[in-house]
Amino acid sequence: MKTHPSFSTAVSVLFVDDDLFLGQVVVTALKEAGYEVYYQSSLAGIRAVAQEIQPDIIFLDVEMGNDNSIGLASQLKALLPAVPLFFVSSHTDGQTIDRGLLAGADGYLKKPFEVTEILAYVKRYAANTKQHIIRIGALSLDPNTYMLMCGNQVIKQLSDMEYHLLKYLAAYPNQLVTKSDLERELWGEVSSPSIFSLNNYVSKVRKYLAADSNIKLQVLPRRGYRLIIPPT
Repeated sequence: MKTHPSFSTAVSVLFVDDDLFLGQVVVTALKEAGYEVYYQSSLAGIRAVAQEIQPDIIFLDVEMGNDNSIGLASQLKALLPAVPLFFVSSHTDGQTIDRGLLAGADGYLKKPFEVTEILAYVKRYAANTKQHIIRIGALSLDPNTYMLMCGNQVIKQLSDMEYHLLKYLAAYPNQLVTKSDLERELWGEVSSPSIFSLNNYVSKVRKYLAADSNIKLQVLPRRGYRLIIPPT
């Protein structure tokens, strides 16, 4: 019988600033407040980083060495449309702030600022909207609505059984999940479900997953199932 992996429920923050001292101060304060923090001191690969960690809120310094992050805001918002994004900067002139907000930022935090301001922003804009989205390749599964999405496109609102089946398989990507483990997850210890019922749910879920051609749900005769999710 498999043991469920532990999924982090902490709100995650991506803080990007080339001021290493400020970065250390902010990271320490956020961690002490119980948040999961990812810090970057450059814009290198920031889109890939954001896609991988799926933060609940993003803070971007405007001027990063010779780079300017305002041009990235629209790209990050397109990648993670539901994630609040805020600029932090010592450039406090109206024109720069206007450019930042027009680029898609949700707000603009002026330097110097107190760490309590960052904490207040996280509490207000991330902690209250945390959804724990489950990522499955290019797809996403919302545990609150059971909605399976591909980007902004709705694939299917799953039934209770379909949701728990897919969630369990997604917890063990590229691994064998036995029929007995899956039946126990869906029907509990006392029931004796028909294998035809399980096959029916697996068949339905496989059709939904076809929205990402890289995902394969394999049936291994007399053994179980394997959800193949290629590494990104």
